[in-house]
Amino acid sequence: MYVHSYLRLSDNGNIVIKVSGSANTTGDYIGGAAVGWKF
Repeated sequence: MYVHSYLRLSDNGNIVIKVSGSANTTGDYIGGAAVGWKF
C-alpha cells in the first residue's frame, strides 16, 4: 500500500488544509481532502 499526505497551515495558523491519497497493489485508489478553521 502506498500513502501520501500533504498538510499546509496558513500564514496566521488559523486555516489548515490536508490532502491525502493511497493506492494498493490491486490498483484501488482512494483520496480525500479537508479544510479546518481554528477560531
